Amino acid sequence: MSWLGFFFFLTVSLWYVWNGKDNFSKKDWVLFFAKIVAVLIGAALFGRLMYNMIMAWHFMSIPEAKKITASLGGAFIAVLGSKFLVVAIFSIFSNILGFHKQHNEKNYEKISSLSKAISPSLVLFVKCLVSAVSAMMLYGIWLGR
Repeated sequence: MSWLGFFFFLTVSLWYVWNGKDNFSKKDWVLFFAKIVAVLIGAALFGRLMYNMIMAWHFMSIPEAKKITASLGGAFIAVLGSKFLVVAIFSIFSNILGFHKQHNEKNYEKISSLSKAISPSLVLFVKCLVSAVSAMMLYGIWLGR
């Protein structure tokens, strides 16, 4: 089951990092943090549900249920954290360019042309780096025990 969970969440994480928006509006940030809160509440409710089912039917040990609950909650947080890293890095760089556009008008054209030339390779590099970090996080969650 650990390998299945690892590959499933790795696939979900890679899909989530490489597809979708890389810049969030304020509404997108609110929805993103609502997802994180929903995952935390869902993990707590799933843990309580598992505990009640184990007490009623004794189909699994408590430590095994804790491992499954912690792995699922951690994996969902790791997937959301991977997307957070990508969006945060892109937001930081876009804010730096916006600052230069507003306060450094003399050199903004040089910086802007340089960032347009390097931007596609940086996007690829950041997404590859975050994908590798995501794989390591999920490996630790599912297979590192």
